[in-house]
Amino acid sequence: SSLESGFITKSLDAMVGDVNLFLSDEDAEEEDNDGDGSEAPSLKQAELDIMVADDGYRRQGVGKEAVCTMMLFGAQQLGITRFVAKIKEENMASRNLFQNKLGFRENNYVACFQEYEYVFEHDTATVTASAIKELYDVKVNSFNLPVL
Repeated sequence: SSLESGFITKSLDAMVGDVNLFLSDEDAEEEDNDGDGSEAPSLKQAELDIMVADDGYRRQGVGKEAVCTMMLFGAQQLGITRFVAKIKEENMASRNLFQNKLGFRENNYVACFQEYEYVFEHDTATVTASAIKELYDVKVNSFNLPVL
């Protein structure tokens, strides 16, 4: 079935911002200490980016819900164990969200960009997903995705 005529333009007012994951692998810092030639496993990580563009929806919990839902998706579907957020020094609202409401820890400050780096990480994707569920009562418990 096709979408009704004008579906996109009728739905534009529903979007208040966006949340993104930028995926990468981070090499584990451990070296080949047992001499068997194997490399340390790569940890799956994602950088999070959130924007609540509509002022009327800021400080209403929309950002927290969007970030938690995206993180849960990342942990459950993509095996992400480490999430990173880079936030400008002056963006106190985002710094407060990530550090005080989402449990990210400050990891680094990059002076030339005037931004803080915050990290949320656990040993396994299962533990990561459980930690996310403790932060916020995410309404989505699993994601039913079509097989491509």
